[in-house]
Amino acid sequence: EFVPDSFSPDLDRVRPGTVTVEQFAWLPRVALVSGTAGIFFDNRYGASFGVARPLQGGTFLLDAQADLTGFIAFPSTGAEYSSVRHFSGFGGLAWRPPVIDCAVRVRGVRFIDGDRGGEFEVRRAFGDMDIAFFYQRTSGLNASGIRVLFPMAPAVRRHAVTHPPGLPLRVFPVDRIGLDYTDQAGSVGRNLRGVASREDLLRQLNLPSLTANAYRYRAARGWDAQTPPAAEPDRVSLTGMTGFINTPWCGVITERMLEVGYNQIPRGAAYDHRGIHRNDVYYAALGFLPHFEAGVRWTAIPGLHAFTQDIPTSQVTDTDRMLSGRIEILTPKPGRPGLSVGAEDIAGTRRFHSTYIVTGMPFVYRRLAARVSVDYAPRVFSTVDHRTLDGGFGAAEASVWRPLAVAVEYDTEKWNAGLAISGPLGFKARATLLKGGFVSLGGGWSVRL
Repeated sequence: EFVPDSFSPDLDRVRPGTVTVEQFAWLPRVALVSGTAGIFFDNRYGASFGVARPLQGGTFLLDAQADLTGFIAFPSTGAEYSSVRHFSGFGGLAWRPPVIDCAVRVRGVRFIDGDRGGEFEVRRAFGDMDIAFFYQRTSGLNASGIRVLFPMAPAVRRHAVTHPPGLPLRVFPVDRIGLDYTDQAGSVGRNLRGVASREDLLRQLNLPSLTANAYRYRAARGWDAQTPPAAEPDRVSLTGMTGFINTPWCGVITERMLEVGYNQIPRGAAYDHRGIHRNDVYYAALGFLPHFEAGVRWTAIPGLHAFTQDIPTSQVTDTDRMLSGRIEILTPKPGRPGLSVGAEDIAGTRRFHSTYIVTGMPFVYRRLAARVSVDYAPRVFSTVDHRTLDGGFGAAEASVWRPLAVAVEYDTEKWNAGLAISGPLGFKARATLLKGGFVSLGGGWSVRL
C-alpha cells in the first residue's frame, strides 16, 4: 500500500541505517554536553549538539538541543543528499516527583519538518523499561501518542577493565529499542531521532529514581530488601480495561501490572458495523501510576477495508486505535464503596467513546467473594456520535473458587453474562454471552513490571 515518494525514495530498498558518533562531556559545576554526527533516522544526516543541567539532585532537569541536518537517501539511481542547513531543536524542563520513578516534561520544539509547537510528556520507568504518554500542539494540530523503550539483552554489561578477564572491544546490541506511536499521520511533530540524549544518559541517577528503586539495589547486593508485595491480577473486560464484561469497575489495575490480550466480538454485538463485521480487540491495560489505569486498544474490523475512497483496490483492514484512562478516587474495600471516573477513546475518531462515573463495593462471606457496581455514563462531549456506554448501567460478579468468576451486567443497551478463568503464569481466558445469544471469546496474559 505504501510506495516510495519524494520524502522516502528508498523506502523499498536495502540502505544504510543509523550510523553515528556520539560524545558526552561534563563541564564541571556547569552542565552535561553532548555531540552527535552521522546518519540519523527519517533520511536525515548532519550534526546535533545538546546541553543539560540537573538541579536539586536531578529532581529538575533543564535540557536543550540544536540540530543542523540535511536530507539523504539511497534510491536505485544512486545516493541523493542536500546541504546541511536545516535547523531543528528544543528547550525543555523535566520534573521528577518524589517516591515514584516518573518524569513530567514540557518542551518548546522546532521539529525536523519545520513546524513549531509544544510537547507535554509523562514518562514512567518500570525497571529497565520506559513507557510514556505525550501530547503535542503543532501547526494547528493536536497529536497524542505513546512511546515505549524496551530493554535489550544482556542486562549486565561488564567492563573489560573492572571485571577481568575481558576483551577491550566487544560488540553488543543497543541497550534499548524505542517504539513510538502517534494518532496523527503525516510529517508533523517529528523530532530528530538517533541522536545522543542527555536525559537517557542520566536515567535513574537522580534522587527520586534512586529512592524509588532502592529495593532493587538492595536485592542485587543480597541485603534483606522489601520487595513490592505480589498482587493478584485484576479481571479485565472485553473493552481492554479492568471491569466486568463491557462495563468498568470502580477500582483500577494494580500499580505496575500490565495485561495484554485479545477479544473477539461477534458481528451481532459489535459496536462498529454491527450485523456486518465482527470486531477484533487487541488491548493493553497498565497500572501506570498509583490509582491511575491507562489502556491502549486496537480494534480491527476484518472484511472492512481502509482507504477505499482513495484506493479502491485497498486490502488494508480498517483498524481503530484508542487511548483510555481511569482515576480511582476512593479505593473499594469490603464494607467500603469505591469511586472512580474514566473515559474511553479519549481522542481521535471516538468510534468507541464513553465517559463514566463508577461506584461499587466488594463483599466476602466465607468462601464467596463478590462485587457489585452501579454506574452512570454522562454525555460529556456533545459532538460524539458513537458511544459504548450512554446512561445508567450496573454489574455483579461472584466467585467461590478464586480462579473462576461468573458475572452478569447491563451495559446501557443489553444484558450480558460471562465466565472468567485465571490460570497459572498470568494466563487468562474469558467466555461471554452478549445480548442474550452472541458468544464472545478472549484471553490475556498479565505480568508485574
